[in-house]
Amino acid sequence: MVHYKLWYFPVRNLAEGSRLVLHYANVPFEDFYIPFNEWPTTYKNKTPYGKIPVLEVNGKPLCESTTILRFLAKQHGLAGKDRWEKAKVDELIELHKNEYLEIMEWLMVTNGFKDGDKNKLFYTVAQPVCEHYFQIYHKILQENGSGFLVGKKVTAADFFIADYLHTLHKLKPELFEKHLDLVGFVKRVFGLPQIKDYIEKRPETPM
Repeated sequence: MVHYKLWYFPVRNLAEGSRLVLHYANVPFEDFYIPFNEWPTTYKNKTPYGKIPVLEVNGKPLCESTTILRFLAKQHGLAGKDRWEKAKVDELIELHKNEYLEIMEWLMVTNGFKDGDKNKLFYTVAQPVCEHYFQIYHKILQENGSGFLVGKKVTAADFFIADYLHTLHKLKPELFEKHLDLVGFVKRVFGLPQIKDYIEKRPETPM
């Protein structure tokens, strides 16, 4: 039996998509939380590239958040049913990572991980970026017609993007006033019976 150990900070953020894949697939794994204050002195030099998340697979490390997510999705049937769907899932994971990187500074400042003017960053960066990507997600969901982003079944792309939208909705619900379909999308994904219990019981974190 494969043993997974997922190294990350005690937040959802870049590791939560992978956690959701594993919970959905009902695959046991060790969720290894690293305290922020212990990261630079105790754990950073134990990782291959000095950053996390890291997924250990039978003791062998795999790095980079989206690489880990895609690996787990392929291992557990959540990467799309054929080559085209698999490519579209990869596309959306990369698209979403771009969005995350574009507003990362605002997220860090808003959640107290970095100093800065959160209001200025919201209006100059986060709001226009979110509006741009929200329209993209709306169009994809509308055209796909299944309630999910790719194909007729949930994929890792749904988990990755839904948890991010959940974070944004908690921080700035007004972003979703014209995008109630995306609120419904999050509820649909989080309401899946395979992950509903985990969602309800997981630790409450800012991101």
